Amino acid sequence: MTSSKFKAALSKLNLTQARAAAWLGVDERTVRRWIAGEQAVPKTVAMLIVLTIESRFEPNDVLALARFRALPQ
Repeated sequence: MTSSKFKAALSKLNLTQARAAAWLGVDERTVRRWIAGEQAVPKTVAMLIVLTIESRFEPNDVLALARFRALPQ
């Protein structure tokens, strides 16, 4: 996922950089680096974003689903 596609995806999900960082479990600086193209967006992050958008979920729906269906440890 390119930095411009990442930025557009955050906009589509109505996520600020701070909310995106909290949702993804990363530091805000990391999100800024992804937006600026200083670091590549990890494949797993890109996959989560695409799945969230394509499924028409809200980020909070994904969090709720993750809590409900936690993977066994």
